[in-house]
Amino acid sequence: KVPISAGMNRFVWNMRYPPAHKIEGGRAGQSGPLAPPGTYQVRLTVDDHPQTESFEVVKDPRVAATEDDFKAQFDLLIKIRDKLSETHDGVSELRSIRGQVDGWENRAKGHPQADSVTSAADTLKEKLSAIEGELVQVEVKGTRGRLNPQTKLSGKLTDLTRVVDIADFVPPKQAYDVFDDLSVQIERQLELLKGIADSDVPAFNKLVSGLGLPAIVAAS
Repeated sequence: KVPISAGMNRFVWNMRYPPAHKIEGGRAGQSGPLAPPGTYQVRLTVDDHPQTESFEVVKDPRVAATEDDFKAQFDLLIKIRDKLSETHDGVSELRSIRGQVDGWENRAKGHPQADSVTSAADTLKEKLSAIEGELVQVEVKGTRGRLNPQTKLSGKLTDLTRVVDIADFVPPKQAYDVFDDLSVQIERQLELLKGIADSDVPAFNKLVSGLGLPAIVAAS
């Protein structure tokens, strides 16, 4: 959207679609897929009166890729982007759950049943960490580890994006095979997360609610 200010306003489109959702509190991810050649529209709305104008995005005449090639590449990149968004949304959800569990565990300190809360919290957080460790890189040890961390599912999707987006060509079959394999692995982890949200979290909530723990604890 262009700014609303008097005078000339300029908007420069980088011809890319929105990027994947980033993990809450994480660094910005890579750019979204490049728009393929085709007809697009710009719309300007003033006082509820829209005005539209069409324009063309054309390919470099030196590129041999066909319209179908561009479409196939774009469609796969969008699928990868959406799966990456789903992955990052899952990580943000599990981190939110873990943060709330930590909060209730702190509130239970000094309560006669604090040990039972700690035990349940540890079990729940262990399950969440196992899923998180499959989806994203969470532990990097030493300088060498930072240079060559074990690539997790999110990182593999990001790497696949770079491979598919490296040039103007129809994606090879191997790219689709890798995407399908990663998608199955990601769905398996997200199903585990859903099971925790549907079963373990309500059980933990029932435990802490039965103890009558305070919702707010003043700092001592």
